[in-house]
Parts: sequence; structure tokens; C-alpha cells
Amino acid sequence: MFFLEQARLYALFLNESDPMITREEMKAYIAIMVLSGYSTVPAKRMYWDKDDDVRNALVYNAMRRDRFFKITKFLHCAENTKLDPQDKMWKL
Repeated sequence: MFFLEQARLYALFLNESDPMITREEMKAYIAIMVLSGYSTVPAKRMYWDKDDDVRNALVYNAMRRDRFFKITKFLHCAENTKLDPQDKMWKL
């Protein structure tokens, strides 16, 4: 899966250890991101809150909060070591 390989490469680029993201975790992460577009809260951390009015059981049961933010940290879609200096839109 493209996102898994790019996350691993980005972690290495940042001189950090491999985040060891699984396919199932990435699927859950993407599902949480889609859900967050429909069920909004002021801050993403609130999906894991103890208060029932902001906590989302689907998100809470799908993935731990710290793992979600670790995947967010390493999610990357462009390989920094192979950039084309002529392409001004390469990061887009």
C-alpha cells in the first residue's frame, strides 16, 4: 500500500524508527478521517474524550488516540529524496 511505504520512508527521512503501520490501521485511520468530516468536534482528540457528548464510540473502538496521532505524524504522500526541481507542484 502506497501510504504505508511512504510513512515508513518519511519516518526514516526524519531519522525516527519505523512506525510499523499495518494495513488494518491505515484503513481505520482513513475511515476516521472520513468520519471526522461528517461528525465534527473542535479538536480531533475529543473523539476519545470521556464525555459522552463529544466521544465517538466508532473512533474510540477502532484505534487508540496516541496511535492515531502517530500515524498522522508520519502520513506522507511525496518522497522527499526524489523531488523534481523543475516541477513546482511536486508537493501538491
